[in-house]
Amino acid sequence: MDNAKTDSPKPAQARVDFPLQVYRPSGGWRAFLLIVSLLLGGFSVAGVWYFGTMHEVHSVRGAVLFVGICIAFLLLSSLLVAVLFLSRVILSPDSIESRELFSRGKLSRDEILGRRLQENPRGPASLVLVPRDSSAKRLKFATFYNFDETFWGWVESLPDLDEKDKRATQQEIFENAEIGATREDRLSAAKEAKRVATFLTVVACATGAWGWFYPQPYWLLVVLLVLLPWIAVAITMHSGGLFRIDSKKNDPHPTVAVPFLLPGCVLALRAINDVNLLGWRAATYASFFVGFVLAATAIIADRSLRTQKGAMVGILLLSIFYGYGASVETNTILDRSATTVFSAQVVRKEVVSGKRTSYNLYLSPWGPEREQNEVSVSQRWYESLQPGDAVCPALREGALHIRWYTVRPCPKL
Repeated sequence: MDNAKTDSPKPAQARVDFPLQVYRPSGGWRAFLLIVSLLLGGFSVAGVWYFGTMHEVHSVRGAVLFVGICIAFLLLSSLLVAVLFLSRVILSPDSIESRELFSRGKLSRDEILGRRLQENPRGPASLVLVPRDSSAKRLKFATFYNFDETFWGWVESLPDLDEKDKRATQQEIFENAEIGATREDRLSAAKEAKRVATFLTVVACATGAWGWFYPQPYWLLVVLLVLLPWIAVAITMHSGGLFRIDSKKNDPHPTVAVPFLLPGCVLALRAINDVNLLGWRAATYASFFVGFVLAATAIIADRSLRTQKGAMVGILLLSIFYGYGASVETNTILDRSATTVFSAQVVRKEVVSGKRTSYNLYLSPWGPEREQNEVSVSQRWYESLQPGDAVCPALREGALHIRWYTVRPCPKL
């Protein structure tokens, strides 16, 4: 009799009956959306009148363009109001339904495999209900509704798929014989790997800030930025599957995403700001070649990437940025070719303000440059020059045969 009790299935959780619950955007979000929509709509209406009466425009075409932009923003403000009044989530004991402006969906409790939570750094998180049928549409809605304890009790009784994935990945680490002979060895290796990943991330962030704000000594900065992604790939390749180039959400594997991706972005920005190229074909070829090699090596090193098509495309694109920065900077720093000096005139000057201020000169055609061209210079030199002054572009062949030039003051006769 006791055995019969022990082997009997666990009784299903009793269902809590409650009336149909309808949830709308919470008071704080209602106020926010309403204020934004009113401001946007008010400015849009004013803009339609202002540009429609030919203020600050010099042609009918310009007026039509600006009025069209204002009408587009007016429509956007109307959409915000529609979101405010039409969006709702409807909960019953046996089902849940989402009614939003451009999407609708409904799932019964028996159809739901589990729940996930998607964080959004620029807004409220989204709740995702995953159906058992993989061909069915997921139910996704933001968490800015006035949800109460009844709602969260209903949702939290569903399986947490994020936690399930995390436990499965932890188990994968503990069973990976490549990183240790015993469970204790593997746990110790995982802790040490996290410390290494944190160290590399800090180094990459510090080097990125160094490269952006004060890139001196320049050659040392470039060397570090060029090497960091390859160090990340090498560590991943020799970790026995412990490290990840780009980990998924709730993945406890240590990731080297920052030291792999950030240096390429900084290198590309430095190359764009600091190096004037003459002709882009050779630089383009070098960028794609280096980028493809880095991306392919990363995919070989991190076997989990082979099942993530989106991540592979993103890594390839960012690797091409790295390829551009690395090839252009290497071409410049290692260049030992002779310098050919030409003469040009300053046609006009321009200061471009933004996150960084750029001081640009527009030069007359010179040497192989058959058209007027733009070059950035230091603020001090910019202020010392006037349109009509002579400057001397100095052309070099480049270590990788990517021709580049600098602009210097002409020697005094």
